[in-house]
Amino acid sequence: MEQENAKLKKDIRELQQKLIEVDREIQIQQNNIEQYDKDKQLIMQKIRKLLVHKENKFEKKIKQIIERLPCQIEQQSLRNLTNSIIQKGIGVLNELNLAYKNPYNVDYKKCQENQSLFESFFIIGVKHKQFKDFSQQNRISLLKPKILYKQFKPNLTTIERTLWIDRSKQIKKYFENNLIVVERLFDHSEIENLIQRCLEEQNVLQENSFIFNIKSTEFDKEAPKNIELLTTLNNNKQLLVFVQGVDDYITTFQEDGFQYWKCKKYYCFITYFPIPQIFDQLLKFVTNLMQIQRKDAMRKHKELINGRKIRREITQQEEVYYNFKIFQDIDAVNINYIVEKNLQNSISLLLKENIDFDKPKINFNLKDCLQQELEISQKYLNYSLPIEQININNQEGFKTAKNQIIVNTMIKYAHVALQIFRVEEFFDIFQQILSEKQVVFFCPNINILTSVCYFFHKIIYPFIWLHPVIYYSNQETLDVLISETPMIIGINQRFYNDQKYQDLIKNNELMIIEIKVQKKRNCQIAVTSQLIQDNQNKFSLCIKTFNFFNVSSDIRGYKNQEFIFSSTFTQEQAEKCKVFLYKMIELIETELIKNVVPDANPLFIKNGWNQRLIKAQIASQQFDNKDFIMNCVFESSYFQTYLQEKYKANN
Repeated sequence: MEQENAKLKKDIRELQQKLIEVDREIQIQQNNIEQYDKDKQLIMQKIRKLLVHKENKFEKKIKQIIERLPCQIEQQSLRNLTNSIIQKGIGVLNELNLAYKNPYNVDYKKCQENQSLFESFFIIGVKHKQFKDFSQQNRISLLKPKILYKQFKPNLTTIERTLWIDRSKQIKKYFENNLIVVERLFDHSEIENLIQRCLEEQNVLQENSFIFNIKSTEFDKEAPKNIELLTTLNNNKQLLVFVQGVDDYITTFQEDGFQYWKCKKYYCFITYFPIPQIFDQLLKFVTNLMQIQRKDAMRKHKELINGRKIRREITQQEEVYYNFKIFQDIDAVNINYIVEKNLQNSISLLLKENIDFDKPKINFNLKDCLQQELEISQKYLNYSLPIEQININNQEGFKTAKNQIIVNTMIKYAHVALQIFRVEEFFDIFQQILSEKQVVFFCPNINILTSVCYFFHKIIYPFIWLHPVIYYSNQETLDVLISETPMIIGINQRFYNDQKYQDLIKNNELMIIEIKVQKKRNCQIAVTSQLIQDNQNKFSLCIKTFNFFNVSSDIRGYKNQEFIFSSTFTQEQAEKCKVFLYKMIELIETELIKNVVPDANPLFIKNGWNQRLIKAQIASQQFDNKDFIMNCVFESSYFQTYLQEKYKANN
């Protein structure tokens, strides 16, 4: 027995030593990957600068950035954007004196038509002809993304036709900020593995999905019938782009034969209804459709070749050639021609779908859209607004329904944020947003970055953030916008503490949060956060009151000890996210509205907006966090606009 114990102890020591060596190797590889990412980022920045210098004037660049800000800027403000202002460059938004629309106002002239579930669909990637412009001997190259496929909403109303904007340029511009990496595959096993993965993978990979926002069409002249639901889900009335990135490949042909290039391709749905439960299904459907038609094309090809072999109509050399050529026929570009009829039919029918409080369910048979028998795994689009047991015909029931809808659509993004931020970090960021300061997130993982930006953009509900928000951008955009203008921006790269960023963090209004992603064993990733620059306000929140303490316990109890990140969530985690989100709504409604905002008084709006009287009335009351609320929240645009709408409605 002693000998066996000794042997077991020896084996354990050897295994522990091997584990230490493996961890050391992993750390070395991680350091190498980080250095590679840094070098690649620097190269891509240089290429972007050259492209921008070559193609865009500074004035045009400024206008493009400002016009896509999703904050419903009044058109007159944009017309005031003169060249003299633009030439000042940095801080241009301060000089412009932008006038924002009032998103709390729900007084619309409605039409009889509902806004459709989404507005358009795009496929973004690279094209064959782009490979002629660089040496194909290079292992890795960077190419500008191109639109491979687009489809818009049919049967526009008269108003829609008048206000219609082709989003192609906006979508293309967003993707051009991040060039597509193409990597040549020399090893035949690499080629086969990649193509097999493109054929076999059926599920949408959450880590490759993300969202970003673009400027929307105005609803001033005529609003859709389902405008209440639209503004419930999307109080800024911005356009959201739901994106799924997939691994794919491009095939080129040279004198020495076929060449294969690994690349990314992106499927994009543009919508006013940010419901991830719907667009996760639709993105999965498109991915499945592409894969199943590839397999169908491969099957037909093999049947054709086998038939010709039996009839002895093909030589061995021709068979080898055609077995390679089929991969070209179904690569990232050519597969779009094969799938076009089915895709066009599906998207056309889906573009007619809509949802509203009186039409809360969608049960759409995706399989019936297809023109041939294809066994896709995502066969239905099923969704129901979570309002079945609620009477929405009274004010309290309608408010409950709105809260429930908002909470359910935020679960996915709360799950991401709660895994990353500690209690103190969360409330520091929350306080910065309530104070209408600048918040900049840096993260190389686009799914995590955009989820976090969306989460913090919406976390102050029932208040509405009125200033610029860009979920997905680069350093160039930040250089233009950096000023005293309140904003929330996500930068899709690591934070490198060089001189350029040292200059950046000198700004006293700026909070910089770096979200670090580290690869672990078994394809897992660990995600942590760090406040690089945290210029605290003179006045701070006290988070020891009941509602703040109540929320803090939910944040502490969510993440795991090793910070291992998962993009998917269990039913138990979904329920925890719901509890947290409801508590946040209760916190804001109690601590910042019920305990603070006085009842309507005719004197508040007599002879114009009497801000001084309202402030004096609030200051005479007793409530928690009074210094912070009076000096940071009260003066904010979102709070003043909320008060104006409240007192106008009550009087």
